[in-house]
Amino acid sequence: MIQKTLITILILATLNQTVAQSPREYIHNNVFWSMNFLNGKLTKNGKLNYEIEYQNRRISDPDNQAVDRNGSPFAHLQTHFVRPWIYYQLNPNVRFSLSPIAWFGAWNYPNGKLGSFTPEYRITPQITMFQTIGRVSLQHRFRYEFRFLGKAFTETENINSFTGGGGYEGFSDNTRGRFRYLLRANIFLNSEKMQPKTLYSANWDEIFVGIGEKVPNSNLLDQNRIFLGLGYKFDGHFRVETGYINQTIFKFNNATKNNVDSNSGVLLTLFVDDFGGLLRGK
Repeated sequence: MIQKTLITILILATLNQTVAQSPREYIHNNVFWSMNFLNGKLTKNGKLNYEIEYQNRRISDPDNQAVDRNGSPFAHLQTHFVRPWIYYQLNPNVRFSLSPIAWFGAWNYPNGKLGSFTPEYRITPQITMFQTIGRVSLQHRFRYEFRFLGKAFTETENINSFTGGGGYEGFSDNTRGRFRYLLRANIFLNSEKMQPKTLYSANWDEIFVGIGEKVPNSNLLDQNRIFLGLGYKFDGHFRVETGYINQTIFKFNNATKNNVDSNSGVLLTLFVDDFGGLLRGK
């Protein structure tokens, strides 16, 4: 299954290369992303669990446009969202997850100015497969997103800096699908497995493939993200990761169909691995 999925992704990526020919116009931005995951058990045996995810992403002005922010990655709110999960741990190697509903807010900044806000709701099923090879812990994550996008709101003077303040219409007319595959490798540096006081190398790559009638052929390969960093597990409750993130978005929506956003910077992630145990002081 994994091999067939990877072959399909490689074929799509190759086809995508023929749509937008070189040279491409790369728009470089500095970013700072923060991710927070709150996990807890719903059953004593640990089979059924929950997770609450909140992300906040900030972005600079494009480097070839306005420069009044001096490339600060905190210049603008790019995206933020809240996503709840319910997951079932079938066995140590397989996990089934479902996010029944999630709200996303996304901002677009052409020419260094606030251009539009687009709200979105998502329903997301997911399967994660785990492997262990010596001190290396691997994850293969397969995710499908049912996306319901609202109408882009462009009345800039009325856009709220946090909720958008408009554009909550048109969800039924702008539905899309997206498949995502993530390969993650945690390499334990000072212990044999993940346990308190473990320092580890955290690395992953994720590819996005657009699906649906509303997705142009040029956007089948939607984007790619890569992360290289370090993580540390403090105790049974808290874990933190930080490092370099690069997000490549194949937009191809300008006049010459060759524009690509390249966003790079710092990603900081906080995990609370056992929220119930933390409240009980265990």
